[in-house]
Amino acid sequence: MTHSPPVPKLAGRRTRTLLLVSAGLGVTLSIGLRFVGADAFSRVLALAVLGVAPLALAVAPLARESRLVDLAAVAQPLCGAAAVVALSLPVSLEAGAWAAAWVSFAILVALLGLGRVLAGGLRRLDTLATGLALAYLPVGAGWLLLSRVGARPLDFDPLIVALTGVHFHFAAVAAPILAVRAGLALEGRRRRLALGAALAAVAAQPIVAIGITSSPWLALAGTALLAGALLLVAGLTLGWVWRRPRRAVSRVLLLVSGASLLLSMPLALAYAWGEATGHRLIGIQWMLRTHGYANAHGFVMCGLFAWALEDRYSSADST
Repeated sequence: MTHSPPVPKLAGRRTRTLLLVSAGLGVTLSIGLRFVGADAFSRVLALAVLGVAPLALAVAPLARESRLVDLAAVAQPLCGAAAVVALSLPVSLEAGAWAAAWVSFAILVALLGLGRVLAGGLRRLDTLATGLALAYLPVGAGWLLLSRVGARPLDFDPLIVALTGVHFHFAAVAAPILAVRAGLALEGRRRRLALGAALAAVAAQPIVAIGITSSPWLALAGTALLAGALLLVAGLTLGWVWRRPRRAVSRVLLLVSGASLLLSMPLALAYAWGEATGHRLIGIQWMLRTHGYANAHGFVMCGLFAWALEDRYSSADST
């Protein structure tokens, strides 16, 4: 008879409930934006601030006693609403002022993440990867702010500025946390592999960023590191789901999450290869409609909701 690994040390139950309610309402609102004429970038950024951020905090292995988690749970819906206002306004200083609220929230989350790194040290791979991932949130929030004021650092196209904000919310923050959760559900060598993949996903972010500004070959190397790490997580997650009996809803969500990476990450590699070699296989718009949607909705959102459900089931079973 196999025994499920213990539930990781999460935020308190009341705080997690607040975060999950906020995420549910936020996802509903982000879907509703489609019916009021919001563009695709506004919808996906709204999903990031209203859905990904609270879910990531809810499922991340954070200490129960952390008051910063409680404060973040209260601040998230307020700062997220301000970010949505920023997305609804024309590009302007006023929109940037509203987006600044989300930057403030992101700094709070980064402090929480760095606190976890200091508490766990270099020996705890789960807290190290989680803390470093949370520390990336101000980067995504900062690029969101830049996109709302119309800034173009390094003469980047406005599309790239907006996409950078999207990337850091989903790939830099949520993806390593999902890898950590996969690792904590596994045992032995598989656990070490998944947690190592989480750290690799964290390390890949600056490599990709520096490569985009300096060398497409370096960007390709960073993309290959990220793709390899997440494909490993996909394989471990899918193998674990098939071997262990799970609740039907979370099982399906984890299957969708893992399978989405099997589509999205080869596409990311193909795009980075084309940028490096000049032999473009797919364009940016096609990447957004395939890789972007598979990663954001399939991998990240389904994965975060799945682990949130598993935590609730495990908590209920232990009481």
